[in-house]
Amino acid sequence: MSNCFLCLEPSKNRICPTCKCCAHRSCWGNYLQNVNKVKTFITEEAVIIRTAWSTKCPQCRQKIMDVKPVTRSDTELARRVVILGDYITFLETLDYVNTEEELHLLYRNVLDSLFAHKALVRQNDILVSLLKRRLRLLYLDGWKAANLYYHQFFGTQIV
Repeated sequence: MSNCFLCLEPSKNRICPTCKCCAHRSCWGNYLQNVNKVKTFITEEAVIIRTAWSTKCPQCRQKIMDVKPVTRSDTELARRVVILGDYITFLETLDYVNTEEELHLLYRNVLDSLFAHKALVRQNDILVSLLKRRLRLLYLDGWKAANLYYHQFFGTQIV
């Protein structure tokens, strides 16, 4: 048994095959999070998430093929861009809707997209306010599905 190179407490978790240094899984994860930054690039065609395939051992500097996985917090910017893109597409498409059925399908598509990112939507007070107002108006205009979506997003029904 050896000591964790980060917290210096006893650890059996070997991280480097060369020098056999040890680190607790949580200590190693924190180290990797600070060393291997995940970068997000946004282009017109795609969202690219870049992360390292390996890292260097902090003791002997040899390559270790054990890196931090990409997490939801690493991809938050990309998910925000997707929400914004979906909403802009929704607004642009409204001009080309001919029937009430097409309009309701469009509402379902944008609301399903927003629901896929419900946690991010809830963090944006302006978007929450707009969504509540729009769902109430749709419900009052006779689209009963608005009440279901309102309940899915906010846990209550339209009063």
